[in-house]
Amino acid sequence: SHGDNGDYHGWIMSYSAHDVTEQLGVLITTLNGSEGGIWMAGGGLSSDGSYIFAGVANGTCDPSTQDYGDSMLKLSPNNLKIIDSFSAFNYDELNSSDDDFASAEPLLIQSGSTPLVITADKLGVIYIINQNDLGGYGKSKNNDIQEISVGNTPIMNNMAFFDGQLYVGANNMPLESFNLSNNYFNPDPASATQNEFGNGGEDGQGTNPVISSDG
Repeated sequence: SHGDNGDYHGWIMSYSAHDVTEQLGVLITTLNGSEGGIWMAGGGLSSDGSYIFAGVANGTCDPSTQDYGDSMLKLSPNNLKIIDSFSAFNYDELNSSDDDFASAEPLLIQSGSTPLVITADKLGVIYIINQNDLGGYGKSKNNDIQEISVGNTPIMNNMAFFDGQLYVGANNMPLESFNLSNNYFNPDPASATQNEFGNGGEDGQGTNPVISSDG
């Protein structure tokens, strides 16, 4: 869907790299519901080399009926079987106010004892999730490791990580960095640019940090 127009579902399809006419798997994110778009600020699916991670935005959320709106999915790369999932406990609120979960592509971090997958929503919340145990659905709170709020402003851009620092460029905010230590991010920015990026709207402003260093 472009701009949430019409009835739609999120789709992921896999093909053999040796013969792209051979389809290996198909996943519909809201099999018995609706919506569940996969847009992630224009970013792509992420992989740790063994599994694929996909962020699903608005839509029906009920894992018992194979509906994964406002969720993070961990998938088998060939048949796209769902290995694990995380669903935002407040998906109804996110849907009603168009404050989609997974408004940034999954950022995978192998740092410390626990591998992390990080995404965000349009309320300005960063979600830090355990790659090995996404947490499923909690009825009263999220089963994630940590959440950081950068202010009530959309994060509709992808994030970057380098040398213990998470870089986030939310809309109408400076580009900020957050320190990681022992699998915990200090919620107070370690540094920030003097200038801000965006104009306060929800049309994708902000900035995409890119890591070019080789170490």
